[in-house]
Amino acid sequence: MRFIRFKPVYFERVWGGDGLKKYFNRPIPNDSPTGESWEISDRPEAVSVAEGGKFDGMKISDILKENPLYIMGKDFSAPFPVLVKWIYAEQALSIQVHPSHKSAKQLNAESKNENWYIADAKAGANIIAGFNEGIKSVDSRKLSDGKWLRENLRKIDVEPGDSVFIRGGCVHAIGAGNLILEIQENSDTTYRLYDWDRMGTDGKPRKLHIEESAKCVDLSMPPPKIIKSKQCPGKIISLCDFPLFKIERVKLQKSESLNIESGTPKILSVVEGSLTESGGGTAGLSENVLIPAGESPVFSANDYCEFLLTTITI
Repeated sequence: MRFIRFKPVYFERVWGGDGLKKYFNRPIPNDSPTGESWEISDRPEAVSVAEGGKFDGMKISDILKENPLYIMGKDFSAPFPVLVKWIYAEQALSIQVHPSHKSAKQLNAESKNENWYIADAKAGANIIAGFNEGIKSVDSRKLSDGKWLRENLRKIDVEPGDSVFIRGGCVHAIGAGNLILEIQENSDTTYRLYDWDRMGTDGKPRKLHIEESAKCVDLSMPPPKIIKSKQCPGKIISLCDFPLFKIERVKLQKSESLNIESGTPKILSVVEGSLTESGGGTAGLSENVLIPAGESPVFSANDYCEFLLTTITI
């Protein structure tokens, strides 16, 4: 097996449900509303542990520390730079914003830029990404007004196969009925503006971060663009090209194969079908596996298959 598979880490969320169990037939341990599965994570609150292969049972942090050239293709002493997670929204997530690189320095926080791939969406599902045209400025008063936010935020209808890159500084929310693969910077800094007047799992309102959010919001950016990837012809299309990572969607017909070049670490995320790798491993639906920089496996489709290939370019 020439890739590394990790055990998912599941998180209960007030807006979650049973979607990850229903869509992927995963053995989620309890019946609580599961909102997130962290698939590849090098964070103290949820460190991924390898499952199978030569690194079986090792934390990703230890694998990287002991094998930087093999994993990253160079000397590397920082945590693994990308976090991959599945998100299932039975209800809408809070309206929130993440810091950009610039505002993160001002707030002594972590920047967070992220890409959403819509793996499934119920009829009428949408996302919120930025403000409506004509909004030129915001302040703490507006950002603390739920009614103003509901009236002025930009809602976008989505369907399976859509993809959108959310930059730090863009106010956003995942709407109800979405199953999303999120590929992001290794960060967990989120500032919450509005939570639809609901209570958290403890029965109390969740904390808001109005002043921090006001320092993060950046209206100078163009609104995020939805890529309708299902409508794009071709075997490989680009979804995201960011300084830290680039993401491509790949389509393979049954028995068709793709050679993964060595030199940079990559993450393969299966969103339809399954693949067999030249070293004998299999990557199935919903799996996210790490391909070390020192490997150049060939993946063959067992049936019609679609996957995202994330190349880490740090």
